[in-house]
Amino acid sequence: MCPVKPLQYAKLTRKHRFETDAIPDATADAWDHIKKNHPHFPAIVNDVIAERQEAYVRLPTSVEKWFIDNALEDPRDVLMISTMFNILCSIVLAYTAVSFFPHPMLSVVLVFLHLLGFGSRFILMLHYSAHRHIWKRTLNKPVRFVLDNLFPQIFSPFFGIPYGMYYAHHVICHHVENNVFEEDVSSTEPYQRDNLLHFFHYYAKYFCCIVTIPYYAWRKQRYETAVFVATSMIVGVVCYYHLWMCAGTVGYFFRWHVFPLLFVMALFLMQGNWSQHIFVHPQIATIPQKKSSYIYNCYLTYQCMNATLNLRSFNDGYHVTHHIQSRLHWSELASDFMNNIDKYAEHDVIIFDGLFFDAIGALVFLGRYIPSCWTYIAKHYVHLGPHKLTTEEVVAKLKSRLAPIDRSKCKA
Repeated sequence: MCPVKPLQYAKLTRKHRFETDAIPDATADAWDHIKKNHPHFPAIVNDVIAERQEAYVRLPTSVEKWFIDNALEDPRDVLMISTMFNILCSIVLAYTAVSFFPHPMLSVVLVFLHLLGFGSRFILMLHYSAHRHIWKRTLNKPVRFVLDNLFPQIFSPFFGIPYGMYYAHHVICHHVENNVFEEDVSSTEPYQRDNLLHFFHYYAKYFCCIVTIPYYAWRKQRYETAVFVATSMIVGVVCYYHLWMCAGTVGYFFRWHVFPLLFVMALFLMQGNWSQHIFVHPQIATIPQKKSSYIYNCYLTYQCMNATLNLRSFNDGYHVTHHIQSRLHWSELASDFMNNIDKYAEHDVIIFDGLFFDAIGALVFLGRYIPSCWTYIAKHYVHLGPHKLTTEEVVAKLKSRLAPIDRSKCKA
């Protein structure tokens, strides 16, 4: 059953924290509507009421308040300040550890812990900062310039993301082209998306980004972006070469901690995008491509709710909602979805309860050899409307969305 009287706002962090830590729930009317018309919808949405986990340790209240008053454009992003501080401490501790104990095995362990502890947190912080201004526009230009480049230029190399690539690919290419092959350089459309060999080809394409992304920007007459990305990548290669040749702790830290992340994070990024766009409706090529279209985006991707990783990644699981409104604040994704649930139900949106993209992607690959993986996925499927599909019907529906999309045979 749905909550009798759902809260308009749910406090998510320690007592007496700012109201900016409150994430809006669906309205009471929306909950009543869901209870009546979508009886199989989860009764509790932890993405709204559970304690946030993006930051392991929150900065003192006075420090966060200072950033709200003096630096942040939107006070709701104060959680990112504490998360950024956690990441900075992690990098400093890792560098200190290898300076005292320069052993390859220690570096392997540190890289693993770095990605496990902060990989998704940083990527999604970078992600939302690419869509929305984090820092006050009233800051003086030099300070604003440094702050604007904190995530994409300063922190990114410590997570294996090349200079200048993320914004150009994700915002300018991926969200504009919406996974359409051949326009979106990271499109999943031409692949059989439960085929591991196809994924390895997709992963290999990542390393062509030094050419494909600036070329895409140039072809779309975004000449300034093309020059910036190409220049950033060239500068990055030069910096990487000199850091590789450095002696002492700096060179060792780069060779064993920073450089390997280029390949490991590439795998994470491509597996993430693959999994987010793994269930593509076979009729998507017949739908007019409009970025704000509910039908197009329901055919393009799916939602993951009540997944633990949502609490660590700024509710990234609401991917359909994000594609419809890419500038919607992360704290509003869940409530906006629930307040407009009929629009999603009308266009046969896919929703999973308690599973996240990475697990779903892995289970789909395994499902080729272990059929019970599909049964497990189907158990987490959220049924909208009064009736439930059978497990066999859910599996058939999902499998129908794995086939390659051939746009040459379709006309929107």
